Amino acid sequence: MRSIYYLVFSTSLIFLTAETHVLTVKGHLQCAEYPASAVTVKLWKNSEKSIIDDTHSDKQGNFQLSADTIEKDYTPYIVVYHDCDDGVKPGQRKLKFQIPKYYIGSESAFDLGSFNLETRVKHNEERQKHVDRRRREFVVVERKKTTPNVFEMHYCYYALLIAITIGHSLAFRLQGVAVKGKLTCGGKPWKNAKVKLYDIDTNPGDSDDLLDEKYTDKNGEFRVDGTTREMTPIDPVLYIYHDCEDSIKPCQKRITLTIPKKFIHFGQATAWMDIGTLSLETGFPEQDRSCYH
Repeated sequence: MRSIYYLVFSTSLIFLTAETHVLTVKGHLQCAEYPASAVTVKLWKNSEKSIIDDTHSDKQGNFQLSADTIEKDYTPYIVVYHDCDDGVKPGQRKLKFQIPKYYIGSESAFDLGSFNLETRVKHNEERQKHVDRRRREFVVVERKKTTPNVFEMHYCYYALLIAITIGHSLAFRLQGVAVKGKLTCGGKPWKNAKVKLYDIDTNPGDSDDLLDEKYTDKNGEFRVDGTTREMTPIDPVLYIYHDCEDSIKPCQKRITLTIPKKFIHFGQATAWMDIGTLSLETGFPEQDRSCYH
């Protein structure tokens, strides 16, 4: 019995005397120009199986999380669950941000910045929903064989060709999008980061259209606005290239942000998509690198 008491006492003493490492993260969430309040924010250690803190954003959209762990070598994540710009879809949008490990045990808090939840980060969103798919039923109708009228066929063919040509030329309407924001690294403005605005074309043989490109100014701010002509609604994407906390690795990190279609304008920007203040220290799952841009 004494050995059991001794084992329990020794184990407790180890936990009491072990060095702990504090991790504090904070940030501000908004949806468009409004504070995103009552949004669930969780702090993960490596994965969803280990939640070390959770909270909700306040009325101003601010949040703060803190965890005190014995383990120091782990990968921390901020996970945000929200309904911003989500319509009436089931479930919630789920955003995951990786926090640099050097903030574990640091006296400084990691600041996510002021993030606009309208922004969609490529490969960084998850969703759980059930989709029912029904097979289409095809009815086979037996047709009687008739002798084709050559004159009518040619007439219909040329009429259809002319209609398509006219409609095609008229359908190429002018479209564009305008995006602005601020980039930081370590809490300081990140200047001279290249920002490119593209229309992604998914049709075979149709290359992506560069709408605009700029560099962030001394305050880390940028504004890009450009147009192109397309038949269908454009698919605007913002690329951010940077070296924040990247040591001497070749090429540059590239962040891909998908711009909501509601910001598409027809020649003159009526509303700017504001991504907010984005901390480039933040890690994004599936973030790639670019050498030629």
